Amino acid sequence: MRGSDPRSVTLIVNAWAEAYASYVNRLYCGTTEAPESVQSQADAARAKYEAAQNELVAFVGNNELTRLRSEIESKKDTLSYHYGIVNRTDKLVADCQGLLDQVVQAGSSEAGQVANGLSLLRLQAAIVGTGVGNPFDVQLTVDSGAGLLGDADDLRNDIQTMLRLLEAQRGESQGIIDDSSLVQDILELERDLEEEEARERELKRARSLAWDTYAALARKADEASVASQTLGSEVKFAVPAIQPRSPVGPRKVLNTVVAGALGLILGVLAAFGMEYFAESA
Repeated sequence: MRGSDPRSVTLIVNAWAEAYASYVNRLYCGTTEAPESVQSQADAARAKYEAAQNELVAFVGNNELTRLRSEIESKKDTLSYHYGIVNRTDKLVADCQGLLDQVVQAGSSEAGQVANGLSLLRLQAAIVGTGVGNPFDVQLTVDSGAGLLGDADDLRNDIQTMLRLLEAQRGESQGIIDDSSLVQDILELERDLEEEEARERELKRARSLAWDTYAALARKADEASVASQTLGSEVKFAVPAIQPRSPVGPRKVLNTVVAGALGLILGVLAAFGMEYFAESA
């Protein structure tokens, strides 16, 4: 820095140096918090994390989630089973009605009775295969005078018996479906399940937040401990500038010597140039 007043120049240079040292210390060292204070905060955060973890463990070991899920699944299976019974019995009832119409149309024809008897056997087998009702409640009538499968009246009686049984089974299942208590039980169980799952999510979220807080404070405590051991490494203003005793310029002797040297060089160059142009002309 240059100036006409040496005292002012010295004061300004020293002020700049002190300001720069403070800036560097703030930039690279920062403000160091007491390690004891940070460690106490980390210990408190760890205690909070352990409490949250214990609360979550206690909830996991004693909650209603498994029971609620099992009951909901069981009741839904029951409802689905009865819907299946209704759908299958509707088809079987339609088949029985069709077979009954065939028996009426066949009349006393022996071939027709045999064919319808076999159809009735196949229908009973279908009932066994679908698991609707108790198939052993229906038996074909054996009449030695009318043949192995019985006459038309026996077939009609057997088919009507099957129809009554199927309609009774369908009515029972439909009654269970229409009963609102089963659906209401499922809705209440799902509500309780949602409350339990929300509680579990809340506990897990609290545990995660407590862990993140503890981990951050533990890192900060380590950094504070390291920083407290390196407090002597900051930048310091070592030697202040002193007021100059004599001005640095103007340097008359040096300027005169430099000017003379430059003049001599320019004169020699000019002489060579003039001589060159004279010979060329």
